[in-house]
Amino acid sequence: MNITPENLKIYEDLALTCAKQGNFEEAAAYIQQVHTLRGWHQSKEKGYQFTADWFSWHIPNWERLLKGFVGYPGLNALEVGSFEGMSTCYLLDHILTSQTASITCVDIFENMLVEHSFDFNISQTGSQNKVNKIVGQSKKILRMLPLESYDLIYIDGSHIATDVLRDAVLCWDLLKVGGILIFDDYEYETPIEKPSDAIDVFLEIFSSHTEILEKGWQVFLSKKSFIKGG
Repeated sequence: MNITPENLKIYEDLALTCAKQGNFEEAAAYIQQVHTLRGWHQSKEKGYQFTADWFSWHIPNWERLLKGFVGYPGLNALEVGSFEGMSTCYLLDHILTSQTASITCVDIFENMLVEHSFDFNISQTGSQNKVNKIVGQSKKILRMLPLESYDLIYIDGSHIATDVLRDAVLCWDLLKVGGILIFDDYEYETPIEKPSDAIDVFLEIFSSHTEILEKGWQVFLSKKSFIKGG
């Protein structure tokens, strides 16, 4: 059966099933085709090996809301939670296209297989010189990064509200005025994991200093100003 936009979700689930069964090459092939239909042709051309796809259905919003960053010289991005590097690779292929752009990726890389997949996929981009991978807990790493130095920050680490809130507050001081902060998994919820509890608190506290650009499964906001005395 040919993959069509109408049955993309089916093939995403098939990819995940294949991965759970250890059929990683088949999973990657399904995901590459899904990406191609979504306009990310580099995924197949460069041979990325992803075993799960929780990202690509957000591509239309990323294209629309980040178009002003495409090819911008010196663009500096930060990603909290990278897994196999899917969002990192997308940014390198479509947004961080200037030779002087860069991205810092912070992740605990819960096992060697995940880290190996990340390293492999980044190597396939041809832009690995733009990537600074930092292995460790975000609550420690974010405190060591330079303040007010990132144009784009993507928070996609823990789903536990206290962790999300900590990441958000720490990232706020790292983001430049005019920069964009993206939260993932706003609508994700389990009995013990509900990122929206943290995101809602953050949005309320910083409401006068942010502009919400999009609010759905992902939340996009622009930083309008610094808080005096912070």
